[in-house]
Amino acid sequence: MQLDAESTPVITSRYPSCVPADPTAPQAARIKGRTGLTMLGWPGSQLDAVEVLGVLVINALEHGITPGPPDSCTRA
Repeated sequence: MQLDAESTPVITSRYPSCVPADPTAPQAARIKGRTGLTMLGWPGSQLDAVEVLGVLVINALEHGITPGPPDSCTRA
């Protein structure tokens, strides 16, 4: 399968994507995700992509990442 270069954004550099290791993480991830998708000019459904990101962060909190101190950070 060949991807269309025009419709496939490519990240050439990473920007810091740190979210708090607490119950506010899904909302923070959604905000950062929407910002990142906008910066990339994402042609797809940002709403769907951001919702998937939120669910993935919720799953990480429930099954893998333990909440940390108030100012702790989890890299995404």
